[in-house]
Amino acid sequence: MGGVLRLNDQSHRQVAIARWRSEIALLPQKPVIIPGTVADNLLYPLHTFGIQKERLDERHESLPNAETLEKELHSVGLHDIRLEREAGSLSGGQQARLSLIRLLLTQPQIILADEPTAGVDKAASELVLDRLQRFCEQGGAVLLTSHVYAEQVNEAKIVLEAQSIKT
Repeated sequence: MGGVLRLNDQSHRQVAIARWRSEIALLPQKPVIIPGTVADNLLYPLHTFGIQKERLDERHESLPNAETLEKELHSVGLHDIRLEREAGSLSGGQQARLSLIRLLLTQPQIILADEPTAGVDKAASELVLDRLQRFCEQGGAVLLTSHVYAEQVNEAKIVLEAQSIKT
């Protein structure tokens, strides 16, 4: 069995691995939180990965300011979370939403989201799904796995059941 992965009509053999990693982002079910504040966690990939700096330079943009970070936190229901708060003190559901915003700030084209609503209540789940929907409306794509909210996603679906695949 074989095949070719494509990104913007280019074969995976033509695209540098660093480019793949900057364009396709994984949102794991269990978030990874680094020691430090909420702001440290949000800005970590922007400080760490050179490809993001290149993108910002190309667009003549700078790193997001505190107002932008707070607006993003509010978009997923984290109104009461201060940027100075220790990220490790957040609940699991809050950490998951923080992880989503951190990923979105890197501006990928494709998000692979593994159960992005796991560990959050129904209201927060709706905010997460709405935020992912907005990402799609802005030109991004999301491949989402979910046991709970599959019927709310109104785009193309692939349903795995036993040994068969339904589209």
